[in-house]
Amino acid sequence: MVSQQRATIVCIQESKLAVVDNDLIVEAFGPQFANNFCYLLADGTRGGVIVAASADYFDLSNSSCTSHTVSAKITMRANGKTWSISVVYGPQSDEEKMLFVEELKSLRGTVLPQWLLLGDFNLLVKESDKSSRNVNRRHISAFRCST
Repeated sequence: MVSQQRATIVCIQESKLAVVDNDLIVEAFGPQFANNFCYLLADGTRGGVIVAASADYFDLSNSSCTSHTVSAKITMRANGKTWSISVVYGPQSDEEKMLFVEELKSLRGTVLPQWLLLGDFNLLVKESDKSSRNVNRRHISAFRCST
């Protein structure tokens, strides 16, 4: 699918993988992604994040992980421009969500001004995003202030 869509950057949330290596990346995404990826392993059957970039177009460097994120610096081969990417898979439990919001805030100090933040945050931006009435307004407010 990656090669059919001609993807140059691939981000996977909730990979559920306990092992990520070069062989897996090549098999899943293609040889152009070899040695140009970073990841956060799953915790049992939960979570896991992979970021991979085609070496034909990008260099991926300075990768780092937090409990729920993978970040890296991406340099475009064509013009040398750099930017940061952070891919998240947010926690499910209410207890962990406020800690996750603090984790997101702390990322700002570690990334470039040109920053792409994406993924599954498992948080709401507004009440209407939820189909039921069970809405935690404190989480919504904290999340809106963090991004």
